[in-house]
Amino acid sequence: QSYPILGNDIADIENKDNYYYFIGIGKPSTRKHYLNIIRKHNLRLINIIDKTAILSPNIILGEGIFIGKMCILNRDTRIHDAVVINTRSLIEHGNEIGCCSNISTNVVLNGDVSVGEETFVGSCTVVNGQLKLGSK
Repeated sequence: QSYPILGNDIADIENKDNYYYFIGIGKPSTRKHYLNIIRKHNLRLINIIDKTAILSPNIILGEGIFIGKMCILNRDTRIHDAVVINTRSLIEHGNEIGCCSNISTNVVLNGDVSVGEETFVGSCTVVNGQLKLGSK
């Protein structure tokens, strides 16, 4: 199914409060830029979570999140706004992923990992537990 393009700028969109928004860009700094624009206009973000993803019932999810096919997110994990978690990534217990970060395909974050804001974690990265990635 396809949808019409509503405009090239938020100012072009009639009745912009009638819609939900999602940032379809992977680069963390660009995601942050558009997240700030959406927040400035007090617009609503939607999460996109693939039906094959497995999410523990006691995780905390922000807004504007993408969780791809066959991802697993385990207990006591917090995912901040506008995070991308790509196909087959495993986010173990006690993790925190900062705003606008991008977890690429097939990443493993073992227990109690902290990922800072706007951090990119490349494909097939395995992070041992109790580590901090990124500087924000």
